[in-house]
Amino acid sequence: MQILENGEIFKGHFRYGIKEGKGVCKFHNGGSYDGTYKEDIKDGFGTMKNANGETYVGEFKYDKMNGKGNFSWIDGRTYEGDFKDNMKHGQGVYKFSDDLTYKGGFEEDTQHGEGVLINENNVETKGRWQHGEQIE
Repeated sequence: MQILENGEIFKGHFRYGIKEGKGVCKFHNGGSYDGTYKEDIKDGFGTMKNANGETYVGEFKYDKMNGKGNFSWIDGRTYEGDFKDNMKHGQGVYKFSDDLTYKGGFEEDTQHGEGVLINENNVETKGRWQHGEQIE
């Protein structure tokens, strides 16, 4: 275990003085990351827990959520699907905290493209969304 200059506590592999391979990092703000590093940044599969209780389990690239993953908020919302640059982007399933579920396309963190909204009684409403607004 090593305390880094920025206050992070890191247990894992180093190569030439930088994080490389599997490791666990506890951030000074209370969050943590358990996963793989490449050239000192999150890259590969990992679990990130924010200080506020939010959790992401999935793929990282270039130190960001990129690829397939699951994100959980403390209010009960969840998202499972594609991420790009820390945003919902691609295909996914978003469960709202009020028993509504959206399955379909996302772009830059909002519903975008073809999708289905499912209510608490499993009634499906198909439609088309543009930047978070249903247009059809």
